[in-house]
Amino acid sequence: MSAYTQFYFTEHAKLRCSQRNVKPEEVLYIIQHGQKQHRTGIRYYILRRRDVPYEDRADQRIAQLIGSSVLTDKDGNVIITVRRNADAWKKDRRKTKYARCSAAA
Repeated sequence: MSAYTQFYFTEHAKLRCSQRNVKPEEVLYIIQHGQKQHRTGIRYYILRRRDVPYEDRADQRIAQLIGSSVLTDKDGNVIITVRRNADAWKKDRRKTKYARCSAAA
């Protein structure tokens, strides 16, 4: 990620950041240090404990970010939403199954 990349927050992302008490600098920290995954035209950045540099682990504010995820568009410039769920990566790492409907005869 280039140091000159410009990010744009959607209104939804601004609302979620304020609800979850996540500052824009912290969102950028998640994008810079988190694991990146591509799913269905969206990029997920998930901050796991192993992604946090050793010198940052003592910082309480960064420790609270572990388990947070940021969803961006496919280019990574528009931040769609921010989530704080330690188990979200388990659900996000695999594509959802198609619903199978049986046809009534």
